[in-house]
Amino acid sequence: TDYQSHRSPTMKWWSPPKQRQRWNSSQILPSDNWGQIFFDLFYVGGAYNLGNVLKISDSLGPRTLLYFCAAGFPSMVMWYDKLYFDARFTTRPGHDAFHRFLEILQLCCVASALSRIRSVEVESHPCDHIDIFEFSVA
Repeated sequence: TDYQSHRSPTMKWWSPPKQRQRWNSSQILPSDNWGQIFFDLFYVGGAYNLGNVLKISDSLGPRTLLYFCAAGFPSMVMWYDKLYFDARFTTRPGHDAFHRFLEILQLCCVASALSRIRSVEVESHPCDHIDIFEFSVA
């Protein structure tokens, strides 16, 4: 048909992820790319922000530890889920648009969540800081 002639032969809208290791077949080795390195740098910044939360707080009371866990564990789960998927599957041979968009969306969500980690004193007064609402929505 006519609409297929305008598509790029290398870019598909969607293709299923390929399993990295199957029995009696060659393994698809993971390759480092800028997206994975950039994704890990967000977590370095998040860990730095969480360390500052503990350093700046007046005491390591239950409120500070609860905030540390509430901000740290979801980001750890996001990192684990991404690592779990990338260790077992690859979307690189197909380079489909859906998985590229999904990866960009995931990077934006992680960056938004990790960049909004503030001290407990700031997060305790949501009326004074409107970006706390943005953090809870993200």
